[in-house]
Amino acid sequence: MRLFPTGVALLTTGSGENASAMTLNSLVSVSLSPPRVLIGVQRSSRTHAVLTREGSFSLNLLAAHQGPLARLFSSRDKPGGADLELYVERHHLHGRPCDVLPGGLAALGCDVEAVFDADDHDLLLGRVRVRVPGASGADPLVFHRGHLGGTVRHG
Repeated sequence: MRLFPTGVALLTTGSGENASAMTLNSLVSVSLSPPRVLIGVQRSSRTHAVLTREGSFSLNLLAAHQGPLARLFSSRDKPGGADLELYVERHHLHGRPCDVLPGGLAALGCDVEAVFDADDHDLLLGRVRVRVPGASGADPLVFHRGHLGGTVRHG
């Protein structure tokens, strides 16, 4: 699967001392109407435990310049709890929370609609309830062959 380039997102869930985050590249747009996404999360992760308890999450689609943040949130020493507030801003739109990482492509606030067993991971179907536009014209962060990078435009 290292040969298949994917976009990169920051997943956040919970709040205050229970907040958790992780870098994610297993993300698929499932439908536009209603908007739904599918994510894969390792069951043994702290974020999985918080996510299944909370039943909601935010996704920030990362821009090419946010590679250092992607690496930070994929490390064992990633920020969590109240420290997460140093990186994301909590927005409340239409009565729903959505964590927004400044400089990203977009942020999505989602509710978990279904969970599917996938061996050591769970696949979670999320209904997008909130959309926050981000950096206009920014290029996406891409994961390919174990490396983070940007894209090259042709034509």
